[in-house]
Amino acid sequence: MGALCSRAGDIDLFDDGPHLSDKVKNNPLVQLLQPAQLSEIKSAFKKMDYDGSGAIEPSELQNTMAAMGYVGDTTEMMQSVDTDNSGKIEYDEFALIMAKRILETDGQVELDMAFKLFDKDGNGYITKEEAIKMLTTTGQPFTTAEMDMFLSMVDVSADGRIGEDEFRKMDCWKIPEIPGHSSSSGADARTGG
Repeated sequence: MGALCSRAGDIDLFDDGPHLSDKVKNNPLVQLLQPAQLSEIKSAFKKMDYDGSGAIEPSELQNTMAAMGYVGDTTEMMQSVDTDNSGKIEYDEFALIMAKRILETDGQVELDMAFKLFDKDGNGYITKEEAIKMLTTTGQPFTTAEMDMFLSMVDVSADGRIGEDEFRKMDCWKIPEIPGHSSSSGADARTGG
């Protein structure tokens, strides 16, 4: 979920195996991940780095993709992740691309669940009053300032309703871009906008 819309704790899962640089540890994408998600990334990297060199070589990527049923050349895939043009995928590069993918995939499900939590009667919209009640009585209550910030991010219609589309388009749900990677459409995959 978006850092502006939820409260994420510090994540400290950089102990064993490949290590992320401080720059990547502090990347907004990585900071949004849960410890289990970081563990999944590390485990996947270790499985793909067959020789334990700390980087995924082109042959290792090809073998991994073949094992998953992919038939074809992985050169373009390698180049899309290898932002430093070293000819291999280092852990930092792998972690950033996987973080974005996880946030896009998991984020869609989380947004569906979040909207349903607010929309208790299932009518397809949230009133401002419903939002305030939910955010001040559930979990760690929002302060007045946090509530004002949250409500200022959403496009509330003239009748005071927040539709699901408006809820999904809130800036706080957007996934930050990865420097050095181009977005295919520039749109946030979770919101479609």
